[in-house]
Amino acid sequence: MDILKDNLSVVCIGIMLIAMAYLAYTKGEEHKANMTPEERLRQENCLPHAVRSRPSCWKEVDWKAFCAHVQCKE
Repeated sequence: MDILKDNLSVVCIGIMLIAMAYLAYTKGEEHKANMTPEERLRQENCLPHAVRSRPSCWKEVDWKAFCAHVQCKE
């Protein structure tokens, strides 16, 4: 019984960490389920930093900076 008392805090912390990881994972899956196909494709294709240089991966801020330097079509 002393072993259980000595390791109870370690077991509790382990259970809490597993629960937090599970909740974080399910929250991410819930977010993916609510994404439009366009958002999902953009996220999958634009994750690496080097790939973000493609215009299809640009955000609104990137387009504004680009359009400030060249004439953009509406």
